[in-house]
Amino acid sequence: MDAENIIKNALIETMDEFHRVCEENDLKYYLIGGSLIGAIRHKGCIPWDDDIDVIMPQKDFEKLLLLRPHFAEPFELQHRSFTDSLMLPIARVENKAVIIDEGYYSGMHTGVFIDVFCFNDTFSSKLLQRMHFKIAAGARLLLRFKDRTYSKGKYSTYYLKLFELVSRIFLLFPRALLNLLVNKAEKLGQFGGRKKYLANLHGVWKTKEIAPKSLFHKRKLYEFEGRQYWSIEDADAWLRPIYGDYMQLPPEEDRVPKHIEKIISINGVKVDS
Repeated sequence: MDAENIIKNALIETMDEFHRVCEENDLKYYLIGGSLIGAIRHKGCIPWDDDIDVIMPQKDFEKLLLLRPHFAEPFELQHRSFTDSLMLPIARVENKAVIIDEGYYSGMHTGVFIDVFCFNDTFSSKLLQRMHFKIAAGARLLLRFKDRTYSKGKYSTYYLKLFELVSRIFLLFPRALLNLLVNKAEKLGQFGGRKKYLANLHGVWKTKEIAPKSLFHKRKLYEFEGRQYWSIEDADAWLRPIYGDYMQLPPEEDRVPKHIEKIISINGVKVDS
């Protein structure tokens, strides 16, 4: 089996486990991003994609973090609040049967993963929304420097040396302090009365990933690689403002994996590079 299929199979196994835990504990989640596009356009993974993205309401996300022991081996729930091995602003469910290198400067190896984002309340004002995202991005950057999770192939040698210097400074900052700063940044939107909008503060599309809470009142199951996973019933209302015509395939040169540099091992057996 080639690397592409190994990763795809590991992703589906991981998503199956995440779906099981959510169903058994009455937690809501939604496929988003390329994973939702894949469900609609391909009835499964986008052929060249190498991750799965989901998002949860904040109360469900917080309940999920309490359910770490409910995940069966080789799956592990990871979050910065209870592990030193992952200082990202989101949670992940990792499949430890397939260990990969994401190409980070830190050389961090993880299991094939699905990313679990959290919806946070945000403001109705466009100006305050932008400020909320900028504050969250600043807090997120602190985590990135702490664990040196920036791509080796994305930056010049000059910038990598500069980042390394900054990262050494952030080694002095306690993880608990950085966690607190990120948590406070995420929850800024709770101030000032009842909120009508939800935001994916750590999404790559920034303020485009804001929508009325009413959009997420109705879910439906989408076919996905012979399974069924949950997402927004009116998926077009979420996807079109972000991607435009998401049914159109991207240029061929953009149809490449973007998250995994190489496979390190499979079931404990090292893979030759």
